[in-house]
Amino acid sequence: MTDSTRLIARVTVVFAILIATSICARAQSVSGYSDVYYDAQFDWIAGIGVTLPDYSTLYYYDPKVHLALSGTDGFFDSFYCAAATPCNYGDYAWAGRDAPPTPGATYTVTAYHYVDVYYTYGILDPGCIGGCFDWYDAYGYTMDLCSPECKADPNCFCVDVWGTPIHWHWYPPMITVFAYGGEKYLGESTDNTQAEYPVLACNPGSVPRGSDVTCTVSGPASHSASWSFSGGGATVSGPSAVDTWSGQMVVSGTVTATVTGNNSLQAGVTVTARTGWATPATGPQNGTVSRCAFISPPPDTTATLGCSSYLGDVVGQFSATTVPNGPNSGFAYYTSNVNISQSFPWQIHPDVNNTQSDFAQHQYVNCGYISAANLKTNVIWHESSSTPRSHYAQYLASLESNNFGSYFEARVATPQEEKELFNQATRAELYNKGNKIWFDAGIEPTLYDPNYNQSTGQFQGFINYPPYATCQ
Repeated sequence: MTDSTRLIARVTVVFAILIATSICARAQSVSGYSDVYYDAQFDWIAGIGVTLPDYSTLYYYDPKVHLALSGTDGFFDSFYCAAATPCNYGDYAWAGRDAPPTPGATYTVTAYHYVDVYYTYGILDPGCIGGCFDWYDAYGYTMDLCSPECKADPNCFCVDVWGTPIHWHWYPPMITVFAYGGEKYLGESTDNTQAEYPVLACNPGSVPRGSDVTCTVSGPASHSASWSFSGGGATVSGPSAVDTWSGQMVVSGTVTATVTGNNSLQAGVTVTARTGWATPATGPQNGTVSRCAFISPPPDTTATLGCSSYLGDVVGQFSATTVPNGPNSGFAYYTSNVNISQSFPWQIHPDVNNTQSDFAQHQYVNCGYISAANLKTNVIWHESSSTPRSHYAQYLASLESNNFGSYFEARVATPQEEKELFNQATRAELYNKGNKIWFDAGIEPTLYDPNYNQSTGQFQGFINYPPYATCQ
C-alpha cells in the first residue's frame, strides 16, 4: 500500500467524537476518517480508515480501527483489529484493504473507530502513617471490579476498573494504578467512489484512407501507456510512457495501449475508401475498330455485321508512399490515383449502315425478312447500347467489378514488403483487370443476334444474304 503520510493527506470523511468518562478529567476528542480511491500505481481500489485521538496527561487512548471494503461487483473484504497493536502506528491507528477494479463498479469503505482506554490514578493511603512500607489493598486496586459490598458501603472506597490487566505501584504513602478501562466504540465513517479506469479512445474512429487519427488514454496511469497496432496483416510497435499516439491511417485494425498493471485497452479504427477514386467508364465511340474486317456484301450468317473493342492502358509511373508515424507507421499506400487510358470504339458494316446499299435494299420487311432500318438499329444496339445485352453494357458491368481506381485506392503494403516489388505487383494486376474487362466485353452468348429486337428479344425476321432471295 502507499505510505501513511499520503494516506493521512487524503482526508475525505472526518468525524470528531467527544469522549467523556466517569473519571474526573477534562473531555477528550478523537478524529476518524475513511477514504476509497483508485490507486493507479498498483492498479487497485484502495480503502483506508484512520482513528486519531487527542491525548491528555491523565487519559491514554490506544486507537483502533475496523475496516470493511465492498463493491457493487460483489467484492468484499474486511480487517478486524482485535487489539490495538496490529493497527496502531503510535499516534494513530490505520487499516487498509484493496480490491481489483471493475470499470463502472462503485466501492464503499466503512471504518469503525474505537479506542482502548487506559488511565492512571493515584491516592494517599490514609491507613499508612509515617514510615509505612507494607502496603495493603485498602481500595481494591488488585481487584478487577469493586465488590458489591464495597459499592453498597458509602464509607468504602475502591476504583471500578473496566478491564484487565492493571498495573500498580506502591510509593508509600502513595499508590498509583495504571488501569485498562476497556474498549470504547466511537462511531463510523464511510466513503464511496466509482472505479476510475484508464479509457482508450481513437478519434475519429472511422476515417478515409490517409487521414489522421489520434488515440489517447485518459484517466489514471495514462502517462505510462505502451502502444501497438495490429491489422492489415502486420503488427506495429509504438512508443512507451506516453498517453497519445497519432498519425495517418491506411488500414483498419486494433490499437492497443497497455497501462500500469498490464491492463490492455483496445480501440478499433476503421479505414474507408477515399471517394472519387473509381475509374469512370468511357463512352462508346463510333469509329474504326482495327480488328474488324468487313466483306461487302456480307456473304452469309458467319459474316461480321458489327464489331466493338475495349482498349485500356496504364499511363505513366507510380510509387507508394510510406506512412511516417503513428499506428500505421511503415505501411505504404498510393496518395494519387492511377492514370488509365480507355476507349470503346464500335463500328457497323458499311452495307448495314447505308440503308440504300444493295444489301440493305434486299432486306424486304415482307416475306419473313427483317427491315434494313431494324437491322441497323439492332447492330448498333448490339455493339454500343448502355442497356443490357450489348457489348458496351458488358464492358460497364466488368469495369464495375474490375475497377482500376478502386483497386489502386485500396492497395496498401505492409511494413515488411519491399516497395518496388509492391509497385510492380500493382501494375501487373492493373493489366490483368484490363484483360478481364476486354474479355468480358467481347462475350457473345448472352447477346441477341442482330435480327432480334435487342430490348425484348422478339424475332424480327431473317437476314437476306447473297445470293438474294426474291420477295413477290
